[in-house]
Amino acid sequence: MQFEWINFYSEFATKLLEFKNNRAKLIADIQSAYSAINMKLPKLEREDSIIDIDPFTVFGLFNKGITNANRIAILESFATVFKIKSKVPNNFDGIPVLNNLKATYYGFKDDRQVADIDNLWGLYESAINLAEKDDAANREIFTKWYDTVHDQLGIRWNITMGLYWIRPYEFINLDSRNRWFIVDPDNMPVDFVNSVKKKLNKVPYAAEYLAIKDACLHALKDGNYEYKNYPELSYSAWIVSEQV
Repeated sequence: MQFEWINFYSEFATKLLEFKNNRAKLIADIQSAYSAINMKLPKLEREDSIIDIDPFTVFGLFNKGITNANRIAILESFATVFKIKSKVPNNFDGIPVLNNLKATYYGFKDDRQVADIDNLWGLYESAINLAEKDDAANREIFTKWYDTVHDQLGIRWNITMGLYWIRPYEFINLDSRNRWFIVDPDNMPVDFVNSVKKKLNKVPYAAEYLAIKDACLHALKDGNYEYKNYPELSYSAWIVSEQV
């Protein structure tokens, strides 16, 4: 199955890395993208005076409970402002979305720690590096940042959704639908279910998250399932959960 959003999301994820050390420009570009389509930027800070932003929250702007028409309008404007060459998708199968009331990955300025947003950028960059080269060194750096971010205000299962958005073939999304789906022996091998079930009782730290990711990929490749990768798995989980 083809997921036309993946190329756009992956290219946009890479582009955002250019703003790691220039977040004022990123905020200005996001504001101009919204104003170009006469859309109000969602609340990202108290009094709406945005002083900083992380890349997962940027992705959250178009991955929450909004209409597809609005989502496409935002992406078209982002494509222009950020010079994204991939085709703007009009189909969003297999994409988990945030709750509109919890759409930032950080607490507002009086609630967050000084390094919270920097840490999110550190995780983001390390995730893209790990996706490009999965080796011990990159896993170690990813683990450091993931475990740092794990305990921050505003971080729950949404961190696994964010990782999936930016590199959907490399990182498993553990939203409630996927968690429900992958612990059912009708959908995944029994030994896999037994190995991950307890790990999913709470948001896993990096070692457990990577173990779940590896085991799942292994099960998908070896198993006789219609879904062979994380996007296909997420889409199947959505279809089955809607039927139930």
